[in-house]
This record gives sequence, C-alpha cells and structure tokens, in this order.
Amino acid sequence: MSKVEITTQNNTKKITLSGHFTAMDHDQFRAILDDLQTAEGCTACAVDLEHLDFIDSGGLGMLLLLRDACIKQKLALSLTNAKGDVLRILDIAKFDQLFKVVG
Repeated sequence: MSKVEITTQNNTKKITLSGHFTAMDHDQFRAILDDLQTAEGCTACAVDLEHLDFIDSGGLGMLLLLRDACIKQKLALSLTNAKGDVLRILDIAKFDQLFKVVG
C-alpha cells in the first residue's frame, strides 16, 4: 500500500506517492480525486514518484483516472522523478505519450 501526501505549492497541487501503488489503494486514491475538486487557483498537478517502488496495472489505471480529472479541471498534469522499475513500467505502458513525464 502506498503512502500519499498532498500539498499545494504556488499554483501546483503536488501529490507524492511512496511505497507500492496498486489496486488496493483505490479508496485512498478517491481522496486524491476529491481533493482535486477543491484545487481552486491551481493550474497544475504534479505527481512525484521519486519514492514509489512499485506500480501495477491498477495503479496505472488510477493515474489515467487522475489524468481525466485534471483534463476536466483544466490542470496541466506531470509525472515527476520516476526511476527504476516504476520508470520502466511507465515506458512500457507508453505513458510518456499521455503524460508529461519529467525526470
């Protein structure tokens, strides 16, 4: 199960994920989507993956739901600091074609 921290810096909603991001995190992820609804004044959302060790297909699906929510809220979305196996999975899934992926 992942640990989630949500902060707002300048006009950016920052979501930091650590540990494992899997389908088991669905309820916790819903809280992230609810938090985005109150992102007034924000123009961007950045998901920091630096401390994420593992992501499965459920986690990838939730990132796609986040993308849809950001499009609806007119927020620019980026995935940042992915490394190791997480970066490899994002590459295999071709998430760089759907998201701005920043090293």
